Amino acid sequence: MKTTNTHGRLLAIVAGMAFTVGGLVILMGDVLTRPNLWAQYHVLTVLTVFGVIASGHLMATAWRARHFLAALGFGVLFLAGTMLVVHNSVGRQAEVTDSRALDAEATNKALADKHGDLAKARQRFDDATRYADGEMRGEICGPRCRDWRLRAKEVQAHIKAIEAEIAALGPQKPVNAKADRMAAILALFGFDEVRAKAALILLEPFLWCLFFEIGSIVSLGFAFRADPVATVAQLPTVSDSFQTSYPPLDTDSAAVLAALKSAGKPITNDELAALMAVEKSEASKRAQNAARAGVINRVRSGKFVLHSIAL
Repeated sequence: MKTTNTHGRLLAIVAGMAFTVGGLVILMGDVLTRPNLWAQYHVLTVLTVFGVIASGHLMATAWRARHFLAALGFGVLFLAGTMLVVHNSVGRQAEVTDSRALDAEATNKALADKHGDLAKARQRFDDATRYADGEMRGEICGPRCRDWRLRAKEVQAHIKAIEAEIAALGPQKPVNAKADRMAAILALFGFDEVRAKAALILLEPFLWCLFFEIGSIVSLGFAFRADPVATVAQLPTVSDSFQTSYPPLDTDSAAVLAALKSAGKPITNDELAALMAVEKSEASKRAQNAARAGVINRVRSGKFVLHSIAL
């Protein structure tokens, strides 16, 4: 007799909800927690995700029930919904990733330009200082010397302004740092680093989407699975020491009783037929006769009828 694993089902439900929320976060971003900002796209996204999960479960259920046409229909819905979810997910992730990459590249370019300007300004400062020193006549700084010193002060002020701008921009930002690091690791095993990086950048959005979608379907499918065996009241079994006396029995009832004693436990009609080496219909007829004679009990358990000796 099998029992339901409550803890396993609860964990599967929690995992399924986590996978579902993860998929919605990828598709909707921060808007997921702000329903007041939802538009038609966001409502359709939520319905699509739940529709894909439901159609995946219904496809499996219909197939087990041998409703193949319905299973085919749910399969088409599942495939179409999956393609739609993947398309939206990849598109949104690409938009976010590209925006971050462009922002990082723009910052890095601005930093490179500012560092170039800083180097030139420092060179101009050094030149102005050198020229001012060259115009000195002993300890006297004439008009040309003062002009160069004024120029050096102006350049020095410009240098400070550039340094402030560089500090405001901050350090350089990495572009696709995860792909760079993974590509470097794969290169250690003989893969081409450039191609590996390109493949990782291309595949990452698909992997995120498929991970959450498949995770939600599998987890919720396990959580709401059907029990293969129904729970019934425990039936009496026959022990080796069991002895009782019956009034004279007909041949059919005696054969059924002998089969149940040899089995030593409640058995189905198929098992009874196998023990008596007769057809299932003949076994059912004999069992009915034995039940009417009061020597056996017949109890339904799901789609089976269990036979046991009447104590």
